[in-house]
Amino acid sequence: KKVNAATGVKIAAPELDNAVSGMPVRSCNKQNLEKVKKEIQLEVEEVLITTEKEGIIVKADSLGSLEALIKLLKEKDVKIRKASIGNITKKDVAEAKSNYEKEPLSSAIVGFNVKDESGIKEKD
Repeated sequence: KKVNAATGVKIAAPELDNAVSGMPVRSCNKQNLEKVKKEIQLEVEEVLITTEKEGIIVKADSLGSLEALIKLLKEKDVKIRKASIGNITKKDVAEAKSNYEKEPLSSAIVGFNVKDESGIKEKD
């Protein structure tokens, strides 16, 4: 069966915590499991990037959102140090801060539809 985009579907399966938001749901059997795993891994690796030593950190709630953000930022020649799916963590803040002294403008974290779970508060 096929479900179109933006259709609500409830899925019950083991290890759903490991699922990447925005990825297609694929079915497979034991014979093609490894092939499907590799294909999905390649799709995710195309978007989850760690490229520059300097640059901003990009976080989004889903693969599609992350792809769109990366495309927009690259069109503006913004260097991206890291891009991934998930909320902003203390580790993300530490990575951005490590670049602050050298390049303050490249030490930003851009988040789309994500929460700040870093536990770090702004200074007044």
